[in-house]
Amino acid sequence: MSAHETAKLLAAARNSRLVIFAGAGISVGAPTNLPSWRDVNRIVVRSLASAAAPAVSEALATKAADLILDRHAQEKLPPEYQAQVLAEFLHRRYFEVLRHLDSDRPNPTHLAIAWLARLGCVRAVITTNFDRVTEAAFAAVGTPLDRCFQPAHFHALAADLTRLERNGSPCLLLKLHGSVDDPTTLIDTLAQRKRGFAAPVMDCVRHLLHSSHWLFLGFSGLDLEAEHNYLALAQEAERAAGFTWLVRAKTEPRPAVVRLRNLYGERGALVAGDLPDWLLDFASSLSPEPRAWIDQHMRDAPPGDAGTNTLALENGAAKWASDLTPNVSALALTLIVMACAEPQTAVQLAEGVFRAIEARTSPSVPPSAGFLQVKGAAANTLGSVLAGLGRHEEAVRWLTTAIDLAQAAGDEDARDGFRGMLAHSLETLGRIDEARTLYQSALAGFRSRGDPRHLAFGLAGLASHLIRQFHLDEARGLAEEAIQWATKAGDERMRGTALNGLGMIAKLKGDYPAALKILAEVEELFTRLGNDEAVAAAAGNRGEVLAALGEFDEAERIQRAVLKVNERLNRLDNQGSTCLNLGTLEQQRGDPAAAEGWFARALDIFSALKDPSNEAFALRRLASVKMDTGHFEDAILLAESALPRVTGRNAAFTQDLWDQIGMASFKLGAIGRAEEAYRQVHSLAETTGSAKARASAAMNLGTALLLQQRDDEAATFFAESAAYWEQAGDRRNLEYCKQGEAAVRLDQKIAALSNAGHATSDRDQQRAAAREMVALYPDLIVMYEKIGAMQLVASFCASAASTAAFADEVAKAVAWYRRAAQVFQDIGLAPSARQPLERCEDLLMVSTNAMMRKPDMAAALPELLQLAEVAGALGHREHCASSMLNAAIALLQTSQRFSEARGLAEQALGLFGPDSDDAAMARKVIAYCDGQPRRD
Repeated sequence: MSAHETAKLLAAARNSRLVIFAGAGISVGAPTNLPSWRDVNRIVVRSLASAAAPAVSEALATKAADLILDRHAQEKLPPEYQAQVLAEFLHRRYFEVLRHLDSDRPNPTHLAIAWLARLGCVRAVITTNFDRVTEAAFAAVGTPLDRCFQPAHFHALAADLTRLERNGSPCLLLKLHGSVDDPTTLIDTLAQRKRGFAAPVMDCVRHLLHSSHWLFLGFSGLDLEAEHNYLALAQEAERAAGFTWLVRAKTEPRPAVVRLRNLYGERGALVAGDLPDWLLDFASSLSPEPRAWIDQHMRDAPPGDAGTNTLALENGAAKWASDLTPNVSALALTLIVMACAEPQTAVQLAEGVFRAIEARTSPSVPPSAGFLQVKGAAANTLGSVLAGLGRHEEAVRWLTTAIDLAQAAGDEDARDGFRGMLAHSLETLGRIDEARTLYQSALAGFRSRGDPRHLAFGLAGLASHLIRQFHLDEARGLAEEAIQWATKAGDERMRGTALNGLGMIAKLKGDYPAALKILAEVEELFTRLGNDEAVAAAAGNRGEVLAALGEFDEAERIQRAVLKVNERLNRLDNQGSTCLNLGTLEQQRGDPAAAEGWFARALDIFSALKDPSNEAFALRRLASVKMDTGHFEDAILLAESALPRVTGRNAAFTQDLWDQIGMASFKLGAIGRAEEAYRQVHSLAETTGSAKARASAAMNLGTALLLQQRDDEAATFFAESAAYWEQAGDRRNLEYCKQGEAAVRLDQKIAALSNAGHATSDRDQQRAAAREMVALYPDLIVMYEKIGAMQLVASFCASAASTAAFADEVAKAVAWYRRAAQVFQDIGLAPSARQPLERCEDLLMVSTNAMMRKPDMAAALPELLQLAEVAGALGHREHCASSMLNAAIALLQTSQRFSEARGLAEQALGLFGPDSDDAAMARKVIAYCDGQPRRD
């Protein structure tokens, strides 16, 4: 410590402006030897396992304890989170075990603090410790001490803060987390810590921050990592007097402590040292008396066993767990295992607990409410674990049993909580209406009672359901409210669940920056809680967003890591979801074969789980691969096979499947099937209240009806869609609808011209009508191209060609016939390509023969070359050869392009019979060309 820092600390002490903040580290040293918080939690777990053995077997209880303690060793299960899990189940009974965390043997650190108070240097001691060792030290030194640990104490002190300034008043001990004297005052759980301290407590703390220099002893600063503004230390930085923080020698301060020091600037100091030596040296700089007295006191004190207090805690915890009964201890152990996201062990425990409870059930003795509550909790736990493993049909039976038991016990909160769990399984099984009713009734019950934690659970559950049903705006409001209640309750687990919902909404709406930010926060939150499963879920969602942004390698790395976690946990449902994510990633990469493999694997998993909703989703993704690769009929079959799994259960997803069927039908030119599909989408969109989906369906219906020349109906749907897009400001879709209405008018005009042509016998009038139609066809064909109805593009090209031929516009007719054939070929309908080619061949033969008779060889040449190509495509060797030979002769007569002419004649010779007259003519042309000087 620098001279300047030492001077500030000494000045605060000499002016009675020193506050000592004492953490758990001050009670670790001999002879106090209190166990660390991790040791406390280890002892609690071992005690529960020992007490649970008669219910679930010693081997299984030991296995569960080892699993939990392994998480402790990995720092993946914070002590305060384990405490929260137990307190939520055991309520105030949990805090009874903490009464045994006590000692009457102060060590030199406690005694030095008491001596500093005796010298008038310390105005107050603030501690998070429950034990009464500080009180014992003050009593040993003979220093008066006023304690504050009950709410009434803090109310009284906050009402008269001048007590903190009166010279000569006893030193104050502010026990922020309560005292073992009164277990109802104890604060140990994460939820308690997140809720923060009561206003009177914070009034006292702020006053001391402003008026006194704080000295932190035996405090690692872990609370600052979990809560940035712990004790308002950061918030009050500008007004605070300052602090000195003792960091254990040869260790690094936590990052949060360094950040706090930087925030305080010169008023914050970090010093290195070990207790009690550092504190004794500091006290000696004020007076030699403390060290001498403490040394003598420690020599005179009777020797103690270093393990005495740990043994006392172990004995007390064993008695506490035994009093809970084996079934309750086993169920408590199960809940911790669930918090560790280890479902296989949890289901074994839950089954064992329920068997043990059933064994105690006597038909002749009416069960008590407490017995029904424990039995209901066991059934709910088993159902919840089975649901987590994807065994939803089994889960429904257990959760229904749990609800009945809670109802019989008169436990409304448990009943509604169990309803929320049952709703999720029913939803997964496709019983959507039942699920939503349960979600809503559970939330209504929670609202009527107003408990923040239960309200957060109900809101988050319904929000997640609505997200899965794509009611995103409604879900967002519920998720945001859930976060507010979860924050008020200090329930980090539920806050993380609701936050994840907001991340999902942002992802589904395409707001990727917001999604990444939220999901990263969710990952960090669940990482602190040690919940690998929830971390993996958030990471998987983040991977989806990264894939959508084109960051495929990082997305794949994340998804494969997520898959490994889910394989380790044997979470088949989550494995299936991750396979879907990996398939989507490969699809975005442009590797349909790899995508199809992942989607098929997901389908197998969900089929094994009998999960119809996710089966349908996997089928939908497989269909999308078929769409990408042009296998439209396969896409339709897959989407149609998915429909029974969701129809009547999930309107939004059913709507999506029909939309896919409609798109694929358009691609195939199956307009009637497309119309049926989009009528379904239109109707379902009205049910789901999705105006945008309804407008899209109306636009596609207009297109389908136009293609069937049902123009009046088409115009009605285009107008409906256009009204929505105009209001929404979607210029692209609005323009499409306007083009659709224009196409209706164009189609009507073409139909009218066709009818007029057929109605007259005047050849000139017929040709005039045909020429007008020829001028209109290109725009109509372009419209079909825009919607991707390529089979109809081919058909209308053929119709346009026939009309052009009638109008004597041979060049246009030939171009349209050939294009019709090419489009048929491109979409895999090669047999349909033959007819327009044959008509094109016939037309070209008539036209070229007429020109050659004139003779007009220059005009005939390009058509002869086209005729050769068309005849060749049809496999008409003679026609192809004759066309090439005539083209060679035309070249000689019109341009003397001997080399090109010779090449055509040589190709023709290869197609003619060797002894035919045509073959002889071809040889003459070749010989003639060979005898000419090369000019070309």
